[in-house]
This record gives sequence, structure tokens and C-alpha cells, in this order.
Amino acid sequence: ICDNDGWSTDGSTSYCRGQRGYARTKATGYSDSKLGGVKIELITNYGLKGIVGLFLGATAAFLASISLKAIRIIALAQVSFLGFLAVSGIITINFGRILEIFSDVIGWIADSLESIFSSILELGLFGAGFAGGFIGTTVLLERLNDDS
Repeated sequence: ICDNDGWSTDGSTSYCRGQRGYARTKATGYSDSKLGGVKIELITNYGLKGIVGLFLGATAAFLASISLKAIRIIALAQVSFLGFLAVSGIITINFGRILEIFSDVIGWIADSLESIFSSILELGLFGAGFAGGFIGTTVLLERLNDDS
């Protein structure tokens, strides 16, 4: 096994002239010498991060979409049941307090999402891939929901 300069890496002082083997790159470890260490580094370090970010972003958007639909259905059932109880005179609903709690929860969610997305975008190419996958999947799901 030879290093980039053609010297043997086994501790001897022999020169690896014309030997078929592996070249050692500093960033990626051993790679086939015919492919070149720089090309392998670009593919493994940058391309893979962007692709993984894209897939994770798309998955997160899909799961968020499904979760929001489930939450919407559950909230509608609860509001309907509470409305029935209020109309029947069993309970009294303080709408002012409900709106206050609702606005507090919305503010907390907005702050959390801002923090999450700013942290993801600081991750460089992974963050860009994640944002692209999340936004692309969200737009695609909205178009599919509008068509049906």
C-alpha cells in the first residue's frame, strides 16, 4: 500500500513505482488510486450530506403533514363534543381564555420552528438539502391535496 507520493506505508523506505494498489488520502482514508482522492472526497463528504439532508427533509415534511392531519381531526372532534356540551348547558366555555392559550401555543411553535430551521441551515450542505427536501415535499403534498 502506497501513499500519495508513491512511498510505501509499511514503514520501509521502498518506493512503489508502478505498483497497483491503493493511495491514501488525508480526508477519506484509503481509496482506489485510479479514481483519485479528491473526487472521492467530493462525493463522500459533500454529495452524500446533501442527499441525506434531502431525504431526511422530505421524510420530515411527509411525517409533519400526516401528523397535522391527524391533529386536525382530533381537534375537530374535541371542539364538536365541547360545543355539544356547551349548547346542552352542561358546561360553560370561557372563549377569552381559550384564545389566550391558543395564541401562546402558536407563539411557542413559531419560536421553536425558527430555532430548528436556523440550526439546520447552519449545518451547511446537509441543511440546504434538508430545507430543499422539506420545502419541495411540502409544496408537492399541497399540490396533490389541491388536485384531489
